[in-house]
Amino acid sequence: MTGDRYTLRRAAHPACLADLHELVARAGVEHPEVSPTDFMLLEVAVIEVAGNVVKHARGTASVTFAFELRVLPDALDVRIEDDGTEFTGELAAQMPDEYDESGRGLPIARELLHEFTYERAGALNRWRLLRALCG
Repeated sequence: MTGDRYTLRRAAHPACLADLHELVARAGVEHPEVSPTDFMLLEVAVIEVAGNVVKHARGTASVTFAFELRVLPDALDVRIEDDGTEFTGELAAQMPDEYDESGRGLPIARELLHEFTYERAGALNRWRLLRALCG
């Protein structure tokens, strides 16, 4: 593994989620030395975060979504950046009540990752998702 990069830049629209699925799947095929479980768990976390970006982009001016996955010798490292509205929630939020209809995505992502951070940098939201490799 040499730190291969997989990138995607799109409008934050539901169709970009299918593109993300395909990109992570391609990375998995091209890196058989990485456990499929690591790719699967990373993909769930990625889709949860990206789904929130898409959901909160609706009804606003065009929001651009940029995704980068780096396959490293010991980890899968993802950077997601968007120019949408600032995230004001808590990454450390607890899982909502079983009857709540939303609010599970970020707690799920947090549980699947070894590092999960968010920062607002100027007009950009920057998310980092890191999954250390099992094997």
